[in-house]
Amino acid sequence: MNSGHEIYWPIDKSWIPDFEEAWPAVNWLPVTSVAHSMDYFLQPPKQLLTVAGCDRQVVLYSYLSGVNLGHERIAASLKFDEYKYAVGGVPFSLKWQLRLVRNVEREQALCENLRDALDLTPAKRSAWAQRQINVTSPLG
Repeated sequence: MNSGHEIYWPIDKSWIPDFEEAWPAVNWLPVTSVAHSMDYFLQPPKQLLTVAGCDRQVVLYSYLSGVNLGHERIAASLKFDEYKYAVGGVPFSLKWQLRLVRNVEREQALCENLRDALDLTPAKRSAWAQRQINVTSPLG
């Protein structure tokens, strides 16, 4: 972006308000397909980017079951965030220049909610082990 490029980023439509607040300079594209199908992860985003006129599309997934993304060697040798910068052709040192808009009140509410939800009383520990803890999101 600092180099004059625009960023178009397909993302599930339910996440757009949160991401727009944190990084308003990105053109967020709403993915509306049914989640959890393999098609959801690749085809709708590619179509949205094509319609937006993007001549370069970078798939940032490091792994999708049964899909050859063409970067297996890089994905296996780099950390999660390093991988994304590498496949995007962006120097990793620029990570430290990324400026997101923080909402400290929402962050604090989330931390408090998680702290309460992760209370490790025997009942909570059992529910956590069974992945049955209900967390009410203060994020909306």
